[in-house]
Amino acid sequence: MTAKEKAKELVSKFMNIDSDSKMFDGFNMPLFYSQRCALIAVGEIINSLTIKNYSDANNYEYWNKVKYEIEKL
Repeated sequence: MTAKEKAKELVSKFMNIDSDSKMFDGFNMPLFYSQRCALIAVGEIINSLTIKNYSDANNYEYWNKVKYEIEKL
């Protein structure tokens, strides 16, 4: 999956949080908040890769591209 596709998928998941949740009946989060949530999630992934001194530079680069694509939406 490309970084752009992953960015759209993550934001979409946050926009439609009612799919498996009984707490929110038909609630759709606005795009701005969905983007912020997706950026927080991706930021946590990037931080975990940094903290673990993860040697896979491609994975680190991929998630940074996803972050960039979310910011562009």
